[in-house]
Amino acid sequence: MSRAGFPVPDWFAVRGEACRESLGEEGRRRLEGASDPGEVREVLEGIRPAEEVCGEIALAIARLCPDGRPVAVRSSAADEDGAENSFAGQLESHLSVPPEGVPGKIAAVWRSG
Repeated sequence: MSRAGFPVPDWFAVRGEACRESLGEEGRRRLEGASDPGEVREVLEGIRPAEEVCGEIALAIARLCPDGRPVAVRSSAADEDGAENSFAGQLESHLSVPPEGVPGKIAAVWRSG
């Protein structure tokens, strides 16, 4: 988009492994053994970004908006839109999130999927 002359805001991405790491060994085991959507929901209700993930998020936010302005938190996956899949925008998006609220909103996006 920026190459075409459209304004594109600064951004950063949380690596895909961050959700898996944040589940921890117990959460991953429970999720892999879940036999119905209720069990999956129960596991995901407790997810929060792990301490290391929160540290990476804090560094990225400090670089992105050192003045503390609010940001948007939304999903973005390599396979959200393509020839075989089309589900971009189906997960939660959060606008005007203060920097200190970003980890919680990232977890909300994880839970929405």
